Parts: sequence; C-alpha cells; structure tokens
Amino acid sequence: MIKMQVIGHLGHDARVKVTDAGSVANFGVAHTERYKDGLGVFKERTTWVDCSLWDREALHPYLKTGQLVFLEGYPGANVYEKDGKATGKLKLTVFNIQLLARPRNSTASTPAAAGPGTTEQQSTSVYSGDDPTDDLPF
Repeated sequence: MIKMQVIGHLGHDARVKVTDAGSVANFGVAHTERYKDGLGVFKERTTWVDCSLWDREALHPYLKTGQLVFLEGYPGANVYEKDGKATGKLKLTVFNIQLLARPRNSTASTPAAAGPGTTEQQSTSVYSGDDPTDDLPF
C-alpha cells in the first residue's frame, strides 16, 4: 500500500456530490514551497492536489476556502495531453483528515464530532501563562 500525507490550504469550497455509492466532497489543496535558487533569489513553487473525501457528511460544511488541513490518503495521477504536451494532475483519495486551523475570514464554529479518524486542532494555546500556582521551570 502506498500512502501520501499532505498539509496545505483548500483552494476552494468543497463541491459535494451524492452518488449511489455515497456522498463525496471534491476539493483542491495547495502547498507552497519557498526556496532560494542557485543565485540566491527567493522562489516559490505551488503544488496542487485534487482530493476526494467519501462519506464524511459532517465535515462538508467546514471544508471552506483557506482551511488548513492535514490529509492522509491513497495517491493517484490523472495524465492527459493538453496543447500537444503531456501533463497531469496529482490526486488523493482521503481516508484521514484533520482540520488544523480555521480560515482567516471564517467565523464558523468548530465541529463537535466529525467522525472516526477525524480531529481538529485549535490554533490557540491551552496555556495562558498567568497561573501563579504553576511551578514549572520553563
């Protein structure tokens, strides 16, 4: 079995379809890599992954543009010819998803129970630092 892990931001709201096999949410995730080339000039390279998430209806309302997610799934590729040039798309059939942070422009509440294998991590810290009874040296 080949497994792929992706961390990135959703490029658009999930498009949900209901089929005979169940419901599927399709969305794209982008990961931008920033690096210096050989001349010391900063460059950016964005990789897009087309994702499909089956039978997780509870998550569909939270899969919005800009949502930071961690995905695990089975990779695939769709190769085709465009303008006489071979090209393709990276695909991922998701079996585990974690919502890492809310989109910057979102005010939606967090899901209470999104299903098995799904968790949400808050971007805020649990420790406030103003507890006088805390005697940890760091």
